[in-house]
Amino acid sequence: MPNPSDPLYAELEKALENAESEAARYHIRQALQIRIAEETAGKDILSA
Repeated sequence: MPNPSDPLYAELEKALENAESEAARYHIRQALQIRIAEETAGKDILSA
């Protein structure tokens, strides 16, 4: 479950709202999914 108090999550949500293209929204959604997976796993997936 996403943590809305997470600063990165909040920034990604804001970016998703302001994205100007479908491609940008796609990549932002991917980043949100990675962040949610990291929180679920309890670690930074991309740095592992």
